[in-house]
Amino acid sequence: MDDLETITTETAQDAPIDLAEARARLADLQAQAQAQERVIVEEELRQAEAAHGALLEQCETAQAAFDEIARKVEAQTSVVYQSSTRRAGVAQKLDMHQHNRPQGNARYGDKSIAQWNAALETFLEEQREAERGYGEVFAVLLNLQGQRRAAVEKLDSQSRPEILARNRVAELRRKLDAMTPRPTKTEWEEFQQPVLNGATLVYTSDSSLRADPLSRRAASRPEAR
Repeated sequence: MDDLETITTETAQDAPIDLAEARARLADLQAQAQAQERVIVEEELRQAEAAHGALLEQCETAQAAFDEIARKVEAQTSVVYQSSTRRAGVAQKLDMHQHNRPQGNARYGDKSIAQWNAALETFLEEQREAERGYGEVFAVLLNLQGQRRAAVEKLDSQSRPEILARNRVAELRRKLDAMTPRPTKTEWEEFQQPVLNGATLVYTSDSSLRADPLSRRAASRPEAR
C-alpha cells in the first residue's frame, strides 16, 4: 500500500507526476490484489471441498445403511406375506371342518364323530402355531420398519448440510473460473472463422456454413495467386 499512498500524496500536493508511471504502479497494485484474491479463493475452495468430501462420505455411509435395512424390510415383508397366507389357509381349513361336523354321537360308539374331534384338535393346534408364527415374523417386520424410519431421518439430516456444502463448492468454482483470463477477442474470432481452400467460412441464418463472397473475390484476384 506504500506505493498507493505515495501516488495519493503526490496528487494532493499538486506536484507534477509521471502519469504513465503512476498508471503502471496502480496496475501493478491491482494485479497484486487480484493475485492475492485468487489465492484466497483457491484456499476457500480447498477447504470447502474438504468439508464437502467429509459430509459426502457420511451421506454415502448413511445411504448404504438405509439400503441394507430397506433390503431387510423387503425380505421380511415377503416372510410376513407367506406367514399370513399360511394362517389364512389354516383358518379356511378349520372353517370347512367345523361346517362338516358329522351327525353321530361319540357316546354311542360313533367313530366318525371321534375322528372329527381328533381332526379338529389337529386343526386348532395348527391354527395356534400359524398365529404364533405370524406374530413373531410381524414383530420382526415392525422392528425393521422402525429402523428404516430412523435411517431415513438420519440420511435426511445429513443430506441437508451436504447439499449446502456442495453448493458452496460450486459457487467458489464459478468464482475462480470467472477470475481465469479468457482468450482475447481476436483469438476468439479467429477460432470462430474456419477457413477452407483459402475462403473464409461464415455462418448463415440457418446455422450452415458458406464461403464468404468477399474472401472468394479476394482469392480470385491475380495478385492473390
